[in-house]
Amino acid sequence: MRLLLPSLLICAAGPAAAYEVIEPATEPGKSMLSVQLTGRFSGTAEQAPKIPVASGVTFDPGTLLTGQARLGLTVDARFGAKFPIVLHGEVEGYVFSGQLAGTSNVEGIDMPADQTDDLYLRTAFARVSLANLITVGAGVVSFEWGLGLLANGGVQNSDWDAEAAQFSDPYLPDTNLRLLLATGPHGDLGVQVFGFRDTVQVNDGLRPGDDAIQTGGGIRMGKTGGPSGGLLVVQRTIDAPDGDSLEVNALDATVRYPMTFDSGATLTIEGELAYIEGETSFAPSFDHRTRRVQQLGAAVRARLHAGKVGMVIDGVYASGDRNLADGEANNFLADRNYEMGLLLYRYMTAAQSGHAPVTASDPNLIGVPPEDVDRFPTRGGITNTVAFFPRLYYRPLTSLEIYGGPLIAFSEVPIVDPLNTNFAGGSERNAFDGAPDRYMGTEIDLGVRGQWARDTLQLRAGIEGAVLLPGGAFNNADGVGQDAVFGGRLTLEAGF
Repeated sequence: MRLLLPSLLICAAGPAAAYEVIEPATEPGKSMLSVQLTGRFSGTAEQAPKIPVASGVTFDPGTLLTGQARLGLTVDARFGAKFPIVLHGEVEGYVFSGQLAGTSNVEGIDMPADQTDDLYLRTAFARVSLANLITVGAGVVSFEWGLGLLANGGVQNSDWDAEAAQFSDPYLPDTNLRLLLATGPHGDLGVQVFGFRDTVQVNDGLRPGDDAIQTGGGIRMGKTGGPSGGLLVVQRTIDAPDGDSLEVNALDATVRYPMTFDSGATLTIEGELAYIEGETSFAPSFDHRTRRVQQLGAAVRARLHAGKVGMVIDGVYASGDRNLADGEANNFLADRNYEMGLLLYRYMTAAQSGHAPVTASDPNLIGVPPEDVDRFPTRGGITNTVAFFPRLYYRPLTSLEIYGGPLIAFSEVPIVDPLNTNFAGGSERNAFDGAPDRYMGTEIDLGVRGQWARDTLQLRAGIEGAVLLPGGAFNNADGVGQDAVFGGRLTLEAGF
């Protein structure tokens, strides 16, 4: 028997300050030095949903309390006339990030409600730029690319972007120790070309003891507020302590196009397409010690803003893996900070996939445990799905937003449990020993959030709730569906 292999996520150089060259905001020949201290402190009280994870087993951790404390320091020095020199350094880390109360009541690997990192270095990076001719940088980095399917530091969702109707509570980001070389922006299109070499430090796709190296580069163009796009290419190698390995290549294209109408309404369309191919010996089957990796992911977002009201529509496709015993690994797994909704992916599929390795490796049931069961959990990432998430929002005040809508999800191929499928002789079976169809369910989300700011101080509060109506993908052996699932959270945040 073989387990599903998550796609290995590329934390790549994105549209971030690590290679974006900013012209000095000074008169020619004059210098400028700026130092900025930032901090963010947040807490979340969450009523976790009761999630069925297997026949007779329910994930029910009750109320969860989580907190984060993040501090950062940025130093920027600029001087020169015709060819200004920019020196930029930044350090940012989490003094604490994790759970203050609550834990999973179900045994598993990387179960929801079991995530704590007391100390975490997010960024320790320095760069020097000679005008827009060349930029050289080195240090620990975390970045965003496109909509965040592969590279997602949680930045896009951590600032409570107005008019986004986003249900998000970002996890800690992936980080790399990076050497960067870049040039640009050049011309009217703002063309930037960059290359990097990384030692991967923290990543959703890594397990303890893994060594990962990646090399990549790309091109992006466009200016702030206008059309933009980019193409990223990355080659990654992972070596595990047991001698297994993975070598993949990723190609990721992104585009963004804003439009403004005579009425004053604005429409912004964004898209990302990612393809991963290569070879791996992770999670082999009896007949296939190495397998071909072919995975495809795509995301699209449309944001319409018309005064106090607007609409946001998200769509995502992530390829799945139908056959657990062939020579291919096809299931694309998005970065877990690419979020859609409160319950389905973050809890339902995460809890079921996290518990599956426990039963799949029980020697009382199967004799010899399969290899690499710890690579099966989704950890809250989106995989094997075709989903649509339209939301409406209303802003009665500039500092208050009410938003919500239905998440409608299907699996790209039927969701299967490795143990039950094995017992059924390869016939598709889910965690409840049912023959699954492809309808995962409909989740209805509703939220309200407000924020207050004065000078550099920002205070924010939000409350969100959801109900998930599971579909036939989770039917039991008698063809009976699962009951509705409920959950919600309250978030408080202060920043400067």
